[in-house]
Amino acid sequence: MSFFRMLFKRSFFNIKTFIVIILMTVLIPVLVVSLSAVEDDGYVYHLALIDRDKTELSEYFYDSIKNSAGMTVIENISYEDALRELNLGKLDIVYIIKEGFEENIEGGNYRNLIKWIQSAETVSTSWMNDQLSVGVIRHWLKVDIVNRIREIDPDFTYERFVDEFDKYYDQNMLIDHRVIEIKGEKISLVESRPLAEVYFFNLWGILVLVWVWLQNRIIIDDMNHNIIDRIKMTNGSSWIYYITRLMLQIVILMIPWTVSYGYLTKSYFDYELNVQLFKLPLYIVSIFMISLITIKILKSKKSYTMLGYVFILLNVMLSSDLVGGILSATNLIQKVLPLFWFVK
Repeated sequence: MSFFRMLFKRSFFNIKTFIVIILMTVLIPVLVVSLSAVEDDGYVYHLALIDRDKTELSEYFYDSIKNSAGMTVIENISYEDALRELNLGKLDIVYIIKEGFEENIEGGNYRNLIKWIQSAETVSTSWMNDQLSVGVIRHWLKVDIVNRIREIDPDFTYERFVDEFDKYYDQNMLIDHRVIEIKGEKISLVESRPLAEVYFFNLWGILVLVWVWLQNRIIIDDMNHNIIDRIKMTNGSSWIYYITRLMLQIVILMIPWTVSYGYLTKSYFDYELNVQLFKLPLYIVSIFMISLITIKILKSKKSYTMLGYVFILLNVMLSSDLVGGILSATNLIQKVLPLFWFVK
């Protein structure tokens, strides 16, 4: 038992372990958010939206535009400041919600409710104009529906309808988004995933692969110092040593994984945490077993480390589709690599 206490202390009460746990917990979410933001910035229009109606409906419309993908809205800016920013090239366009917006919508009129100003340098505003036009019509339709519902239920509110609409809109099945992947003559459907999710699993997959493989070099040291043989003599089997090491690595890595995953699922991608919790342990077990077989064959720390770098590089290259599909054997090789099924 003294060995297992020593192994536990060496794993948990170790400054390197603490540093790794903290860095993984903090840096991975930061990197995921930063990389996702870089991808999104290339498609953003910058605009100012000024609300001169100041009614409940205009505020709902303002918020819906502000939260739209593909554009950034400068808030709380005056008309004069907006024109100045427009002339300086910091804005693509300025939209003004005219007075009487709510009154006109409720009266069934949805034309000429918004004024827009653009600079001479702005090349195209048709996409943004379409977005706002669709937004106006959507609000007009919502008001019309609420008015019809109120004929049956006078206490029904616009706010309640918006909440219900947004909830079901986020879960809508009107558009079935599919991505087709073609490799040679094989055509398959690929699930579309948020960029944040892709970055998260790729970063975690690579870090865990490197961590487990390099940590298992300690097994070679323990073999050379006859520690594993002494455990076998005491307990009748050496497997208790390997199982203990495996369980400690799972626990150490599950701490930052759970924290960072739980944080990111709130805002950046949607997954059931309890389902995904099983994915990382299975991934660690697969790497550990491949590592253990390699140790048993090579029995040399130097050879094991060198082969490990090749194995890690092979996983990263094939699992990130850098060479996937170029060679006929590549697809078959991918299937047996731990990183491939972890990130897909």
